[in-house]
Amino acid sequence: MVSGRLVEVAVEPNEIVEPGSVVVKIDPADYELAEQEANQGLVKAGKNVGVQTASVSSAQAKLTNALANQAHVKTQAIRILAMAKKGIVLQAEADKTRASLTNAKAQVENAEAGLQQARKQLGSTGNENSEVKSALLKLQKAQMDLERTVIRAPALGGVTNFRLDEGFYAHAGQPLLTFVSGEDDWIDAYFRKNSIGNMKVGDRGEIALDYAPGRVFKGKVASMDWGWLLYVHWHLV
Repeated sequence: MVSGRLVEVAVEPNEIVEPGSVVVKIDPADYELAEQEANQGLVKAGKNVGVQTASVSSAQAKLTNALANQAHVKTQAIRILAMAKKGIVLQAEADKTRASLTNAKAQVENAEAGLQQARKQLGSTGNENSEVKSALLKLQKAQMDLERTVIRAPALGGVTNFRLDEGFYAHAGQPLLTFVSGEDDWIDAYFRKNSIGNMKVGDRGEIALDYAPGRVFKGKVASMDWGWLLYVHWHLV
């Protein structure tokens, strides 16, 4: 996320959102101008060494998007693979996550190859020219900043703990809201010690809840913390 005034708040508190859906938009005007300036800087650098740079600019944009997607996939994968290691999620979900990581990496590699090919077309002088290299780095930063003006839901879940309206000024590095993933469901319960003598992490069981009379949920003990009352974290399966 970058700093700027909000131009759209696309969700309500406690609303359920789909993966990739827009949550908040920050005014992109300054960042669009920065991208345009960076593009002009690259064109100017190219002219100074007598080369064309349109294809390089396009290839750089593709690489920026691929890197942003890879970062998103990695963030999700760390969480899912950690749960798979503990046996909380199915192995099929872990395999799917690994496939997504491989695909994201391939997209980055293809984009990098495309950028290298475009840079080769600049010729040896343009490719190694420090002015061109500097302009490319500025363009990549401008493109990434513009990408970050749109905040999207990382997964299926809910957004809560916020009071936002259009015009609110967001500061980079400061959270705007809380996102609660809906892809993983869990229940926290408390038991007296003499009630759970045979319970251990990994045990499966059935759970009945007051809010859903007549329904029985399947669960597995994910973790246990000892105290006067035993705190048990159940993951629904």
